[in-house]
Amino acid sequence: MSIATRISILFIAAAALLVAVATGSAAQREYQHVLQRLVETSQATVLGQWQLQVAIYNQDLAALEARSVDFFTSPAVVTVVIRDGSGEALAQRDRAGAAVSDLPRFKSTRGDLSVAEGGLVALDTMMQPVGTGLWDSLVHTDLPMYLSFPVFTSVNPTQRGLEVADFLVAQAGAFDNGSVRVIGYVELQVARQELLNAIAPLVSKVFYINLALLLLCAFVIVVFSRRITVGLTQLAKLADGVAEGRETDPLQIKASGEIRDIAQVLNSVLGGFSKAKAESDVGNRLLTRKVDERTVQLSQQEEQLHEAAREIN
Repeated sequence: MSIATRISILFIAAAALLVAVATGSAAQREYQHVLQRLVETSQATVLGQWQLQVAIYNQDLAALEARSVDFFTSPAVVTVVIRDGSGEALAQRDRAGAAVSDLPRFKSTRGDLSVAEGGLVALDTMMQPVGTGLWDSLVHTDLPMYLSFPVFTSVNPTQRGLEVADFLVAQAGAFDNGSVRVIGYVELQVARQELLNAIAPLVSKVFYINLALLLLCAFVIVVFSRRITVGLTQLAKLADGVAEGRETDPLQIKASGEIRDIAQVLNSVLGGFSKAKAESDVGNRLLTRKVDERTVQLSQQEEQLHEAAREIN
């Protein structure tokens, strides 16, 4: 594996990790925003309906079912249960076509909440609390969450014979004297899958934008890593050629900094080698010429000796 490939893989892996972190952070923020908006909207609906107090007081089932429609403010709300002050269910309404789970006991969904507290609880199949965050929703998609709020009133719900006017007057001066009572509860069953569906468009958009940036970064990284390492590749080939004793031409590298300095040093060394080799070749040729001349002379002398010997004989 080349240096350029290793550098590219390293930086692309780091960029992919950043994309995953950015997408996860965006999903976490959007999930918390959607869930918080659901809680705030539901709580505002409970506080703003004095008619709900009257319907709970009178245990008017028709009115309670009519009031329960107002709590389907989000597709994530699949069931609305209105209870009296002791937690007994007075009315229940399910969203049409939604997958509704069996409701656990009200005591279980309230958990450690006090009588006057509202809260969000999630339970597993063993009725043990589980998390309500994004990662828990991804793991436990089929486990619903339960959001419950107390319904406050300024009248005394144990007093008999109260009229609508009594609740209107009490509502007008609600919380002024600091004396409020819990007359009932509103419990909502929240589907995790619908919450995930609500954040899916934004998360997908963030993911695809980050993916496009990742591809662009990958292209830039590959191009620049090859430009950076091409000089090192040429230096490696040059070193191999010198080590094997092959003749190599001076290295022409379009680079800057240390790589250029190394190339200049190697070129100067190669120049010295070439000069020494050229001088050595000249010396060898001269020596060969002298040997040839001497050989010719010896041959001539030998021939003359042979001719003289023949004449003597």
